[in-house]
Amino acid sequence: MATYVQYLKRNGIRSLPVATRRLHPASILCRRKKGFFEEGRLDDLLEKTKWSASSDDASIVVGTFTRKLSLKGKVSAKNFGLNISGGLQHASSVTYEVEDVRVKEFNDPNILSKKRQAIRNFLKTKEGEEFKNCFLAQRLWYATKFEVHFEGMTKTDVKAVMKKYLEEGSLTGEVRSDGTVVVAPRVTVSFGFTGKRLRGI
Repeated sequence: MATYVQYLKRNGIRSLPVATRRLHPASILCRRKKGFFEEGRLDDLLEKTKWSASSDDASIVVGTFTRKLSLKGKVSAKNFGLNISGGLQHASSVTYEVEDVRVKEFNDPNILSKKRQAIRNFLKTKEGEEFKNCFLAQRLWYATKFEVHFEGMTKTDVKAVMKKYLEEGSLTGEVRSDGTVVVAPRVTVSFGFTGKRLRGI
């Protein structure tokens, strides 16, 4: 199974340090000190008409991956839409094994070709000039089913912590007999994106 970094590299995905449910394939993502952050939506800036996009019904067949993070000195873990903000004092690390990856992309695959001249004209304006080196997120990547393993915690510890986080928000899941947590977000949060620089469209 590939590591998180290997998976990103293999599929040309740029990681998102902060992802929200409002992200859309039309989002403009600019590089800042800590990574890529949304600075606006191209469809809104161009014409105030939203470009429709949707998620695939089936898993993208590009393999699975794991991500292991140290929790020493930390009491929270935030990844793939599961945000645990307390109760992890005894955990030394957390490993995510992502089993199901899906994407959200434009319903019209030719939308950028149709809008190319409008995009180029926009980038010549004073407002558009600041975005020319930013990226357009043409495809967002989601982990829609994954297992979470906490090292250093007993099954009882894990159950106590997860009771809160699996009952609120948009998460469903279970704690297995070995303390492994199986999570299936109903509303997913993207972990990365693929796309082009606006000046290159």
